[in-house]
Amino acid sequence: MSEAGSRARKKLWQNPQYRKKLSEARRGLKRSEETRKKMSKVAMSHSVSKETREKLRKANEGKHHAEESRRKMSESKRGKYMGEESSQWKGGISSENQRIRSSAGFRLWREAIFRRDNYTCQKCDRRGRKLHPHHIQNFSEYSEFRFSINKGVTICKKCHVEFYNKYDRRNNTKEQLIKFLKYGN
Repeated sequence: MSEAGSRARKKLWQNPQYRKKLSEARRGLKRSEETRKKMSKVAMSHSVSKETREKLRKANEGKHHAEESRRKMSESKRGKYMGEESSQWKGGISSENQRIRSSAGFRLWREAIFRRDNYTCQKCDRRGRKLHPHHIQNFSEYSEFRFSINKGVTICKKCHVEFYNKYDRRNNTKEQLIKFLKYGN
């Protein structure tokens, strides 16, 4: 292809109406297995520069899927990629604790706590640290409060470790947490 032809195609591709028409024309197009393998091989051979990755990161910064969309995506993945259908299946060895903590409900609860606390550790009052959601009442004992937003608090990893070093991981009380947040040691 000539350089002029390449420039003309590039200019045409920048037109959103052209891209939309092309997309509609290709919708539903079935490609052969051989073609799909070739396309996959080409796609895998491309490496993205650090500069491009940084541009993509900045372009997507602050963009989030709505909670309903996230729930739907999570449910659709469950059928294909979870359970016995998954290539990672090892006979149901995940504990109930792991299943709950990797669920969409837990992730939404965690984000709601962080948002409410303005992504700030409630102990050391710092932002920009690795944050943990801490259950005010024990996760294992009070299953009815696991996803209750007013039963969680945001603390950084360092303070979380400090809390568990002082009070252990079992039978923690609200009073212990209040004392820890107010007075520290």
